[in-house]
Amino acid sequence: SSIGFSNSEQFTPSASLIPSNPSCAIVSGDSNYTQSGRCDFSEFEGKNISVQILSSNFTDYYYDEDGGAIRVINCEFQGNGTYFYNCVSRNAGGAIYISNYQNAQKNISLQYCQFISCKADYGGAVYLHSGYEENNVLVLCCNFTSNEALARKSNAANNTFGGSAIFMHAMDANIVNCLFEKSKGQGGSCKII
Repeated sequence: SSIGFSNSEQFTPSASLIPSNPSCAIVSGDSNYTQSGRCDFSEFEGKNISVQILSSNFTDYYYDEDGGAIRVINCEFQGNGTYFYNCVSRNAGGAIYISNYQNAQKNISLQYCQFISCKADYGGAVYLHSGYEENNVLVLCCNFTSNEALARKSNAANNTFGGSAIFMHAMDANIVNCLFEKSKGQGGSCKII
């Protein structure tokens, strides 16, 4: 017996399997919608909102404040199979900035993501803040390569330096099977407070 494929394209190793038009889904009990491009969402009314990013490609994003490609405040977050290349923030989180400071359960999950050549003052690739004890933060099977935290310890206020790959302030966090390589900056690749 033999198996044949019809109308197949020739394999090209340089072809990207990740879509080049990034988007994020904002999911709540009463409405759902999608943001294209840079994802920026904040929730201040106590609603249960989830921000989901699946199989996207954020390349060459720059933002003057927190989160070069993604900025999420007070929301559950799920990022899966997403590629971040050359994302830059002038403050925290070159690619991703997530801050959950309300006393409500809002878990954070990053799985199978790649962060390459991202930069910020601290949290060169990712800044994660979860102030509620019941929140779970999971970073699973992510690769962090050539990211950079630009702030220097001598110039940083309130310990805001370091974490060339991840700067994390959380009570319950797991970083599992991740690769950290070739990152630059004072304070190590992963800074946990």
